[in-house]
Order: sequence, then structure tokens, then C-alpha cells
Amino acid sequence: MEKMEEASSAGRRSESDTFKKLRRCQIVNVVLIVAVVVLVLALCIAIPLLLTKDDDDDSVTGNSGSQNENPVNFQRAVQPCNISSLSEVNVHDVIIVGGGPAGTFTGYRLKTERPALKVLLLEATNRIGGRLYSRKLPDIDFNVAELGGMRYIPDSQPYITKVIEDLGISHKQFLMDEENEDRPYLFRDYFVQQKDLKTAGTVAYKLNEEEENQTPDDVSQMVFNANVPSDERDKNPDQMITVHGFPLLSYGSVNTYNAVNASDDAINYVIDGNGYSFMYGNINAAGTVGDSNATARSSGYRAPNDGMETVPIRMAENFTSLGGGYKMFPVDNLLFSAVFNCVLPYGVVWCGVE
Repeated sequence: MEKMEEASSAGRRSESDTFKKLRRCQIVNVVLIVAVVVLVLALCIAIPLLLTKDDDDDSVTGNSGSQNENPVNFQRAVQPCNISSLSEVNVHDVIIVGGGPAGTFTGYRLKTERPALKVLLLEATNRIGGRLYSRKLPDIDFNVAELGGMRYIPDSQPYITKVIEDLGISHKQFLMDEENEDRPYLFRDYFVQQKDLKTAGTVAYKLNEEEENQTPDDVSQMVFNANVPSDERDKNPDQMITVHGFPLLSYGSVNTYNAVNASDDAINYVIDGNGYSFMYGNINAAGTVGDSNATARSSGYRAPNDGMETVPIRMAENFTSLGGGYKMFPVDNLLFSAVFNCVLPYGVVWCGVE
């Protein structure tokens, strides 16, 4: 009897401790929710005030129809300015929303071909470039890391090629895997260079004898060749017929590996080697022909020496030198990301910042 009472008492104490912990979690979550709400309200009040603040530096916006003597330098560190008033916005012939590749190209072309137009470009962040975002990493000055587009192909992308040539942007050859023996791979937490892949046992993948000592692109090519007859390979991918008599369009990319009895690890080897899991996440096989078929890969890939972000930056600089105006919001993206990425799943607060 005494033991039962003792066990019952211990159970009540354990239950009481659990409720106390839950109560503390609830209090913490309530405090954090209130803090986020207050922050959002503060932003709602502060941002309109920032946007309506007078901008006394008219030379920065360059709203004239003639060329500016001192064009704005957008390279990496733009000094943002504010929209001074709605009446000022209304006097422009054209307003462009967004300072990415499309917006800067539109402004550049308009001021080049119709210089008398009053054009204003609005950008909601403190940088020009949009999806083209180039950065140099610490201690790696010889290369540029691309967080967006990374290259272009002159033969199949004549428009961007002409823009880069017209702007006088220096470029270099973008070496593909088969052309770069020193290319590093990260395979399951260790690095290896492409020239070492010919050595047996270099990679920790369970590949079959035919796949062993091949590069990821070689394996991808082998799978493509085994699925698509040679007389079909020059056709449009949507029209290719496989050796099994079915359209390539009816296959998922992973299914093409299964159809030719590739090793179970072959697809993982190709994904890790290329770095694009979405390209091989069993999307339509016809959509991956450019990466699978050697005849579709070109040695003519190019990239600007200072990164793809150079293109919209140079277009923006030319746009302002021709009299184009710009307005940029002095609010960093990180602030918005910190607010709008905050969620409260399962009572645990998580906050992600882009």
C-alpha cells in the first residue's frame, strides 16, 4: 500500500513537472509571437516614412533626357535613395519595376534607342542584378561563385551574347567537365579531381564494371546511348524514340537508368558529380538531354570574367549615363527574409534568413 501511494505521488510530481514545462514553452512562444507582430507593425510604419522622405540629391536619380556627366557606378555597392514623392514619379514617360536583367535591359534599350524618353527604374532592394548574383569567396580570388546564372552559349543564346559584346564586357571560356581535368568533385564528403577518376577505387560508389573509372558525364552519356539509338540522337528530344520503342518523352530521367540495368548507385554518382539533384529527380527524360547527350553539350560556353552579375550592372550604368533615373529602397533583403521566413511549427520557433 505504501509503495502504491509512493508511486502515485511520484506520478503526480512528474505530471506537474510536465505541465510546468509546457506552460513555460507556451509563454516563450507567446512572447516571440508578440515580438514578431511588433516588428511587422514597426516595419509597416517605418517603410512608408522612408519612401516618402524627401530626396535632395537629384543628381543621383539622373532624371534628365540627356547624358549624365557622372554616371552612377553600380558595382557591388549601390548607395540607395528614396522616392521623394508621387508627383515626381508621375512625370516620367516610362517606369520600370525591378533592377534585374530584364529591367536593366529594358532601361538600357529605351535610353539607347529613344534618348528623349524620361525613364525611371524602381528597385525594391539595395542592389542591382536580381537573379544574377556573383560573389568572390574568401581566399578564392581566382574564381567567381555564381548564385544565379553562370554561363551563356553564343550559338544558342545570340541575344545575351550581343548585349555582352555591345557593352564591352570581357569574357572567358567556361570549361565543361570533359575539358577540365583539374575539375574538383565532392563525392560523399571527400574531394577528388577529374583526372583521378580513372584510377580504380577512387570513388565510394557501388558501380558496375562498365561504369567504374568513368566520369559522371561519361556514365550519363552511356545511359543515354543505351536508351536512344544513334539514328534518333539528332532529333528534337521530344521526338526521340528509345530502343524499347517508346518515346523518350514518356520516361522519367531515373527510369532511363532502370531501363538499361544501370547500377543502383549510378544515378547517385551522376547527381553528386553534377551538383543538380533537380535535374535527375525523375523529371521528364527529354528535358535532360542537354546534360545527357554529348552532342548537345558545347565547348563554346562562355562566362564574364567578373561574373554574370556584371551584365545587369553594366546595363544599369549605361542606362544612368544616358539620363535614365533610378530609385532604390534602403531596406536590406535580410530584414524582410528574417521576418517572413519565421514560422512556428509544432510549438518550436524556427527562423531562416536567405
